[in-house]
Amino acid sequence: MTIVISLASAIGYLTNQDNSLQLLINWVLPVSIIVLVGHLIAILSSRKLIAA
Repeated sequence: MTIVISLASAIGYLTNQDNSLQLLINWVLPVSIIVLVGHLIAILSSRKLIAA
């Protein structure tokens, strides 16, 4: 997760534009949502396996 944030901020610095924060948000939000959903699916599936 921290790697993604540093990557996005590095891209923002390289482009050297005013919308670097917007770029950071555009990168971090979808990735964090995907990671959260992936963790939730993994937790739910592991609980189902344990229950079964």
